[in-house]
Amino acid sequence: MPTPRLPALPASRRLAATATCFGLAAAASAAPLELYEEPGFQGMALGLDRPLAQLADYGFDNRARSVLVRSGQWELCSEPGWRGQCLVLGPGQHAELPPALQRQISSARPHAGVPDVPGSPVDDPVAWAPVVLYNDGGFRGPGLPVDGPVPSLGEHGMGDRVSSVEVRRGQWQLCKDSGYRGQCIVLGPGRHHLSGALHDEASSIRPVFGPSQQPLPPHGGLTLYEHSNFSGRELMVTTPVEYLGRLGFGDSASAVEVHAGLWQFCTDSMFRGRCITLGPGRHTLTGTMQDRLSSVRPALPDRGPAWKQVD
Repeated sequence: MPTPRLPALPASRRLAATATCFGLAAAASAAPLELYEEPGFQGMALGLDRPLAQLADYGFDNRARSVLVRSGQWELCSEPGWRGQCLVLGPGQHAELPPALQRQISSARPHAGVPDVPGSPVDDPVAWAPVVLYNDGGFRGPGLPVDGPVPSLGEHGMGDRVSSVEVRRGQWQLCKDSGYRGQCIVLGPGRHHLSGALHDEASSIRPVFGPSQQPLPPHGGLTLYEHSNFSGRELMVTTPVEYLGRLGFGDSASAVEVHAGLWQFCTDSMFRGRCITLGPGRHTLTGTMQDRLSSVRPALPDRGPAWKQVD
């Protein structure tokens, strides 16, 4: 693959490399790839479900010593951007990396040509994005994958060029001017042909949340689902919740979709008990986290985003 990494947006990058469509999943949510700080799957761990060009984005650069691959083939490289010395690992428990790569991994991605999702190459950001903007009508031409707020599409070569939009998850506000100004429309899941004032005129896009279709706060937002297939009752969250039981959702969530930001999920009220941190994407909760969530809040840098402590 020709490494189609887009220029990162500084504000989004601090949250979860959102504009580049990279994803994060804590190991407790059964991520396809889990990197561990110590041999034998011990110490701190980082779970990935999408390409990540810089492990440094989550404080895990040059830390991995063992790897668990749950599905697919994964390429691990010693330099950012999938460069340098690279190793491809298939499904299995790799209790210790080769000496030359121990504490040397700086980027990871699904291996080209080994689909993890039927019908789509997993290492193509367009295949993972919740929103794809197309240069031409009919969903043709260069596609820009979007996984978070983009205040200036011009910085990604798509200013005043968007003719069609595919929304796969969530609701998104598309605006004529940069900075989410000017005429705006909100698009939900589906394939949309732009017309009128927004045709080839859009300059910014961001996720919106809930029935009010208000922009997400800087720390993002999420939806909890009752069932593991993202069905049943739903609870939308944009602020810290010390006890989900007060909202009728205590010990009820089996899946979560993080729309933007990094969020900490804990089994006990007041953010105690076992906790995991998840970034943008759809995550099925398993093990001790399934139907056990009692509190949730935005994850701050000092709480170790993207990390979990292995018991």
